[in-house]
Amino acid sequence: MNFDEIARSQFRLDTNCSPETEELYRIMINERKELPGARRYAGLSTFFMGVFYKGDAYIMADPEILPWIREKYEKAKPEWFCKFENLRMLDEELKKHGHKIADTHVYFLPDEKIFSTVKKDDIKEIPTSRQEASEIFGDDDQDEIEGTDLKLIWFYDKEIAEFRIEHRGEGKDGLFPHSLVYSETQPDRIAVAAVDKGKLVAMTGASEDGKYLWQIGVDIDPEYEGMGLATYLTEKIASRVLTFGKLPFYGTSESHSLSMDVAIRAGFIPAWAEVVAST
Repeated sequence: MNFDEIARSQFRLDTNCSPETEELYRIMINERKELPGARRYAGLSTFFMGVFYKGDAYIMADPEILPWIREKYEKAKPEWFCKFENLRMLDEELKKHGHKIADTHVYFLPDEKIFSTVKKDDIKEIPTSRQEASEIFGDDDQDEIEGTDLKLIWFYDKEIAEFRIEHRGEGKDGLFPHSLVYSETQPDRIAVAAVDKGKLVAMTGASEDGKYLWQIGVDIDPEYEGMGLATYLTEKIASRVLTFGKLPFYGTSESHSLSMDVAIRAGFIPAWAEVVAST
């Protein structure tokens, strides 16, 4: 299980890039197309999408703007794409076509020096319930978080559905909005929480964003901040996701240094930047 190869497989799907194109070019500019397994997010448009990874650029654009994109970026340096001057120019061009830059983010992947890679023959089936997971991994709802009085509890499809009904939260209005997103395009597949005397005080979740990449989200009750729970739970869920043959990733804003610190302490390293559009 090579993390770099898995990430690139996802980026090719996301941007309609062929392996042949990837072998020939550092800047891969492709026509907009929907492919099964590509990462797609509610509220965002595929009119333009750019992924900038290890000095390579995976770019997809609508035919309406494709000639302009090729003219401007075929000889550009991917590592400097997110300079404000360039983003401003791109945003101005997108606005001519009824779109705009929605956001830019930095993303992290597990450090292969820290996380054990999983051999193909050792990949586990994705459990649909806590009971199934217990049979596979030996999880116990009474597992304690070392150095604390907190318990550790896992959630899978069955428990996530029950949790959603119990709390009746949708997205940002629900409990633990970053851990459980309740999205059709990003189905929640697994979560792990810290429990204090029956009260859930922290959670990380992983959503199936694409065929190969699952995104991690973190929420901590303010009263329990500073205990290292975000780092601990992020590392815990990342290790579990890897056993399913999926690659976990962690995204945040460029200015959110505390969130970046969580990723780094949990064994993740900066991997790529992304620019996406919306109407």
